[in-house]
Amino acid sequence: MADYRQIELLARALLRRPSDNAVLLCRNVAKAYHYLPGGHVEFDEAAACALARECIEEMALTLTVGPLLAVAEVR
Repeated sequence: MADYRQIELLARALLRRPSDNAVLLCRNVAKAYHYLPGGHVEFDEAAACALARECIEEMALTLTVGPLLAVAEVR
């Protein structure tokens, strides 16, 4: 049986500036890569709620979460 405590579920935001279509990215300086802002979804939490919470925690930004755009599974 699978140990589901090992699974990480993340919710990410695609935030763009309409004037020039610039997209907000976070940067991991130590490992030299970029990623969309967001974070972990807690057990029994809706992904949209997790994304709104993470944006408040990380960027002090209150936003309305829109529809799901994409799903990816990475092992």
